[in-house]
Amino acid sequence: MLLLRICAKHTRYLTTMTIQQAKQVWQKADAVCFDVDSTVIMDEGIDELAAFCGRGKEVSEWWVLMIVSVR
Repeated sequence: MLLLRICAKHTRYLTTMTIQQAKQVWQKADAVCFDVDSTVIMDEGIDELAAFCGRGKEVSEWWVLMIVSVR
C-alpha cells in the first residue's frame, strides 16, 4: 500500500491505495508535484525557479521583507 497526499479542489487529504491505483492516478494527472526542498534536497525550490526565470533578486528581496515583517 502507498500513502499518498492528494490535493483536490483546495481540499487536502491522505489516502492509502495500491501502487497500481497510484500509477493510474498519476497517469491521468495533468501535473504531479513533490515538495522536497530543504528535506530531500538542500536548495529552496522557489529560489531556484526564480533564478531560472531571471527573478532571483526580486524573490530574495521579497523573502527578506517577509521575514522582517513577521518578527
